[in-house]
Amino acid sequence: MEHLASHPTTRKDLTFLNQFDGQKTEPVTGHLTSFAGGNFILAGLVLKEDKYTKFGIELAESYFQTYNATASGIGPEVFRWVDAANPTGAPPADQADFYNKAGFWVTGSDYVLRPETVESLYYAYRATGDKKYQDLAWQAFNAINTKCRAGAGYSGLRDVSKADGGGFDDFQQSFFLAEALKYMYLIFVDDTPVQVKADGPNQFVFNTEAHPFKVRA
Repeated sequence: MEHLASHPTTRKDLTFLNQFDGQKTEPVTGHLTSFAGGNFILAGLVLKEDKYTKFGIELAESYFQTYNATASGIGPEVFRWVDAANPTGAPPADQADFYNKAGFWVTGSDYVLRPETVESLYYAYRATGDKKYQDLAWQAFNAINTKCRAGAGYSGLRDVSKADGGGFDDFQQSFFLAEALKYMYLIFVDDTPVQVKADGPNQFVFNTEAHPFKVRA
């Protein structure tokens, strides 16, 4: 929170996480990193530390804004920005207008059916009960269902910057079923013992591919 949180120069309302290579930070992140929002939210619930929950929600909402910014309605694999606290560098000329509006520019335009953004929306909803997170998840589902559906399955996309997703990569990752669709389902289904509890104690914990494991009593 102290060293990696970063706000783009053109969108200081957004919070992303810098990368750290052991020597310096760099304002680049990606779809995979958006799991951190849910991670902080869960930490806040378990430790009863509201500052972590609030920071996690801030991340979850910010990373979802990458979905709102692209023509396809789906966030890119990798993106960069200019850190407001250390404003060095600039976007490529052909992405300057996009950066001014979106607060980031795309450096990896593919989408490989990643679940992490909707995963964090799930934790945000479970922590707050605010239905706006259901609305965001539904928006993400509709974009993915429209752009990624390929015959009997779903395919990754080559370029989310294009309205049609830039074509298929002809590969359906296992985590699309195990995680992306599962978190989308869990955010809408009625409460069950498996669900994360805002007021605890939690009976189950999800592993890295969203399989529920019973918490030892």
